[in-house]
Amino acid sequence: MANTVHLMKEKKEFEKAYQFITKVFDAKKRLPEQVFHINFQKTLVFDFDMAMSESFWMEIERLKAASKYTEVFLAVLEPDPVDYYLHEFHYFNWCCFPDSTTPEECWDTLEQGPAESPADAILYNSEIVVWLPTSMKWAIWGERKYGVCILAFNDDSGIDANIFMHNS
Repeated sequence: MANTVHLMKEKKEFEKAYQFITKVFDAKKRLPEQVFHINFQKTLVFDFDMAMSESFWMEIERLKAASKYTEVFLAVLEPDPVDYYLHEFHYFNWCCFPDSTTPEECWDTLEQGPAESPADAILYNSEIVVWLPTSMKWAIWGERKYGVCILAFNDDSGIDANIFMHNS
């Protein structure tokens, strides 16, 4: 099956996504600073490598079911999406996963590197990664340097922190 998720190529699409992402995240800050613009009520810390695993889309599906969103953005803030990724490869290391995305499509997107530099795939070359649904009911900030991701959400999000990251 061909992957229907594509990394962003158009500057306008990227700029629109950047404006959306920066409503929730401070793209200039790094942990341990406050990286969220929104004061979420709850946070859950988990392993960065989990967010870069083949099974992570299952967790995204759980968050999706709880918060009833239709799309989720994945954005790499480091390496820089413009100064590095666009400059070197002529597209951005950002994408938007539609509601119909399968776990295989998510994994293929993470593994998809530039032909001339497969090591620059999101899976391998991403220091700061964020996940954000269009509903903004939850948000994930991840930093490879610290090996952590932070899932932030509010009480009304429908998320049960007890089942996140646990097999059903």
